[in-house]
Amino acid sequence: WAMPKTTKNADAAAKFMLWASSKKYENLVGEKLGWARVPSGKRASTYAIAQYQKAAGSFGDITLKSIE
Repeated sequence: WAMPKTTKNADAAAKFMLWASSKKYENLVGEKLGWARVPSGKRASTYAIAQYQKAAGSFGDITLKSIE
């Protein structure tokens, strides 16, 4: 994540980045849009969720190893 120095709403942008990279966001996307729509490679903790493991299938293991 990056934020230019010229950002006019830096506090709001920082709050968004924190939320969009949180476990809460991952669960929201998985539950509302489907676990296959959760962004891969962002949080190691996501790979402990059984529903995500099933959705990540063929690429999950290599992505988790890359994170680690």
